[in-house]
Amino acid sequence: MRKRQGFALLWAVSAVSIVFLLGGTAFFMLRAALRSEQAMEIEADEAFLVQEVMETIKYNSRLQGVLPVPSGDLERNGRRYHILIEENHRMIEGVEMREVSCTVTDKTDTSFSAVMLLEAP
Repeated sequence: MRKRQGFALLWAVSAVSIVFLLGGTAFFMLRAALRSEQAMEIEADEAFLVQEVMETIKYNSRLQGVLPVPSGDLERNGRRYHILIEENHRMIEGVEMREVSCTVTDKTDTSFSAVMLLEAP
């Protein structure tokens, strides 16, 4: 009985192909997970900035405080964000209200917004 030649080479090539296929898949899955995590960090930063701005405005309005309201360009966790605050007066069922909206945008143009109604002074 003769021994087959090249059988070990066939196994080696198959094993290397499978390793590269699984390694490439794992690499791209890890890369997608890291990108998703970074996007969620940016979204969380934006939400916390909007919350901080709104709470400061509400504190200043209700308690006649003089806390500085973050606005303009701001750096948080190594990223730059732009804070835009808009205020409009409107009547709701005969009561004059201030509608305050805050939008936080980062350099990739993702943004987070919130709107709050306060009694006008």
